[in-house]
Amino acid sequence: MASSACDLSQLDALACSDPARAFILASGMEVGQFGQIPPTFAPSCERACCNGGERGSAVGVCRLVEGLVTGQVPEAAQNPSRCDQGYLVGAFPGVNSSSSILLLRAIEGPSDCTESEQAAAQMRFAGKLWQHVEQLAQESQGLAMELINSYEQLNVIFDITKRGAEVQDVDQIKLFLLRKLAETLSCDWACTMSKGEVCDWWCGDGQSECEGTVGWLQKAHPEVLKEVSEEGRILVGSKSSGEGGGWSCSVMVGPLKGGDEIQDIVILGRRQSRGEFKSGDMRMLDSVLSHGGELVSNLRLMERLRTLSFEAVLTLVSAIDKKDSYTSGHSERVGVLCRLIGEQMGLSPTELQDLEWAGILHDVGKIGISDGILTKPRSLTDEEFDHVKQHPRMSYEVIEPLRSFGTVREAVLHHHETPDGKGYPDGLKGDEISVAARIIHTADTFDALTSDRSYRRGFSLRRALEIMRQDAGTKIDPDALVAFEKALELFREEHPRRYEEMFGHIKEDEA
Repeated sequence: MASSACDLSQLDALACSDPARAFILASGMEVGQFGQIPPTFAPSCERACCNGGERGSAVGVCRLVEGLVTGQVPEAAQNPSRCDQGYLVGAFPGVNSSSSILLLRAIEGPSDCTESEQAAAQMRFAGKLWQHVEQLAQESQGLAMELINSYEQLNVIFDITKRGAEVQDVDQIKLFLLRKLAETLSCDWACTMSKGEVCDWWCGDGQSECEGTVGWLQKAHPEVLKEVSEEGRILVGSKSSGEGGGWSCSVMVGPLKGGDEIQDIVILGRRQSRGEFKSGDMRMLDSVLSHGGELVSNLRLMERLRTLSFEAVLTLVSAIDKKDSYTSGHSERVGVLCRLIGEQMGLSPTELQDLEWAGILHDVGKIGISDGILTKPRSLTDEEFDHVKQHPRMSYEVIEPLRSFGTVREAVLHHHETPDGKGYPDGLKGDEISVAARIIHTADTFDALTSDRSYRRGFSLRRALEIMRQDAGTKIDPDALVAFEKALELFREEHPRRYEEMFGHIKEDEA
């Protein structure tokens, strides 16, 4: 009994690691497998018939085995019979059309008719059992592949969603989506098309192939792009080396859509050496594009809402600025300068957005300051100046109901605080002042110095920078000032027209 238990334990372990060996031990039969390179002969066949040579060589084997090696399973072979060496042999087709197995069983001495029929019946049953086990193994492998593909899909979707939360920029998300798809599906290149134009592309080294294949699709197969665009289907095709360039590749095309609207067409390319796209690839593309399309659609909606809100606030602030003709456009310029300084200081996209909002809204409280004080052509009295100094707190109170503007409110409240602690309204100093408030104060100071006022002319660029450098460490944050000077020069070089529109009123030097 102990020996039997040990045998069952051994069979149980082998059933997973080496099913062919487990089958041999359980049935007492030897197995030969064909349809693979090299074939695997039954051990007795190899010993008795094969004349040496390389592993898998069919030299010297019987006609039955020779036929199995070439992919032929005689129908009569499924009725087991004795071979020339005295073994009972039977051949059975495998699950795949090109595969087959040979079962062999040693029979010692002559046997009567009944025994032979029983042995043959057992072998036929074993052949069917082997086919069934092979079918289950293949299905199991297919399920495993489906599981792996599903895991990869979830991985890609998770990465894209995470990236969308971090970046919130449509173009960057689309490029990231392309790169993840191309890497996961072993592509050589990928691109998106919008209104017939190639918008984004990603590849390792196949830009010319990407452009050439897209051109070939547009010229030779416009119906494919039309079908994907109008019906939202995933299509797969192949391009031979003689069509539109000297390379062969497999192409997969699908829609990037949000809701019912198809926004872009995604085209993936894979060189012939990597194989053609399969149904699993199509399912993955469909899942990822469905999720990615919704993400892109939501981001575009958020962009439109942000733009609408931004324009509405600019309109309001512009109306307030125009209470004083000398400060018209001041808040918008401060908002732009704040973003430029923040970018130079390495702030995150969310911090930059909050900073720009704060720069635009920093003087909104001046709506509560009388026009007589704001436009007074002479110096203000102490009482009048104390009244003006209330505008940061007034601005804070105006935007206080906006709960999502917590960071913006604090920056607006403290944008007149200074490093030496002599600012207002709370007399904060040094690191007690937020980075955003320091940046706004720097931008606000520059625009105030270089703009005309009712009581003086604006300073030149050179003189304004000299004054700000003299005040660095006392009135102006030194780090914000360094970042400001770099950002302004870079903006002037890279966007000369925009610079002229916003800061063209500033003289280079004193006359």
